[in-house]
Amino acid sequence: MALRMGGCPPHLGMVLTRGSLGGYSVERDTRKMSNDRGCFLLHPSPMALMPGEEKEIGLVLFPHRGREDFYR
Repeated sequence: MALRMGGCPPHLGMVLTRGSLGGYSVERDTRKMSNDRGCFLLHPSPMALMPGEEKEIGLVLFPHRGREDFYR
């Protein structure tokens, strides 16, 4: 759930629908710190792939009007 600076909707929601994430990190341009939340980087859970094997991560991005709307 990402909420806009200033609190006015629409906001951005994301739900993981397939696979798993080990975490995330944020890269920021410190020159824009007050107006930039940075780039969010998603880190898949650690795994070993055999030659030719594939894994998928699925997610849905959607607008929402606030915390209650996000959880609905």
